[in-house]
Amino acid sequence: MVGGDKAAYITVAILFVFSVLSTRLDDITDLKFGATGVAAALNRKLEQAQATVDQLQRVAELFGQLSVQQISGSNRWGGMSVKDKREAIAKIEDSLKAISMPAEKIRSVLAVQVPYDNFDYFHWASNPILSSGDTAVQDVRGPFFERYGEKGIADGFPPIEEFEGFLLANGWMKGEIAERVRDWKHYVKTGQHRRLAEWESRHDSGMSGLSLEDALQ
Repeated sequence: MVGGDKAAYITVAILFVFSVLSTRLDDITDLKFGATGVAAALNRKLEQAQATVDQLQRVAELFGQLSVQQISGSNRWGGMSVKDKREAIAKIEDSLKAISMPAEKIRSVLAVQVPYDNFDYFHWASNPILSSGDTAVQDVRGPFFERYGEKGIADGFPPIEEFEGFLLANGWMKGEIAERVRDWKHYVKTGQHRRLAEWESRHDSGMSGLSLEDALQ
């Protein structure tokens, strides 16, 4: 997915929400009441409108979850940039707020990206080790990483404490690797990226191609 295609995840939901809402609002404002029963008729229309809002929020919640998941998981090593993905998800969040979706439901929508980010943080911190051609490094890393190599996104990374212990035991918890582990721990604790610029440029050659020797400096 490249270029303007990222807007497709957002535009359909927004147009759907506001077109249906506008239909209901027109229904309310165009009412013609007699001398009696005005309040009852208006209440019925308002209840119908509220039901529509509730239904739209449920649809938007599902659509938002699917969109965030697809954006997070798509073209992981090419296509849409990390920054573009973050901005697209932020627009989905803004759209959900615009239809007054409760905060806890918005958090539920955004939570589907967390396993992808955890997976990426693990591999970002591990990259200098995994790319090393040193046979001694390969012998040490093999048993640890093989436990997670064939698992899916949700289970394809260890607990941070286990990973940190592995790094400490092998003298690798320093330099840029240690910084990336701190970034990961900060994300798990706060949901925010500690070094956003580095996170968004992690696929650039200068970041992804860092040797183990340079990463430990």
